Amino acid sequence: MQQQEETKTNNISLNRTNFTRVKNVFRELIENKVKTIILVGSGGNGKSYLMNACSNQIQLNNYMVFEEINTNVSTTDFSLFLESLPNKKILHFHYNPLTRHNILLPPNSVTIDMNHIRF
Repeated sequence: MQQQEETKTNNISLNRTNFTRVKNVFRELIENKVKTIILVGSGGNGKSYLMNACSNQIQLNNYMVFEEINTNVSTTDFSLFLESLPNKKILHFHYNPLTRHNILLPPNSVTIDMNHIRF
């Protein structure tokens, strides 16, 4: 029982450390005015929490946030949708839509995979 508690404590600590690293990278991307930031995570890994923690910085830098966009469309339609979005945007997905649609990461864009974090 004690070993389970220690493992749980270590996992929480590791998740907090990983989240802090992701948050620092995320803030740096915003400050560097990266055009498109894509957050990927299956759920329960802090994407929404990250948005809330950085909401002032997101607003001050004029980013638009789009959460859980329907990607059950053709690759052509999804590509056109991405092109239609504002210049500075943050997108959240439960999986990587670029992989699903077999398209390349657009220029001046970054994908942050948060699947290694669990809360």
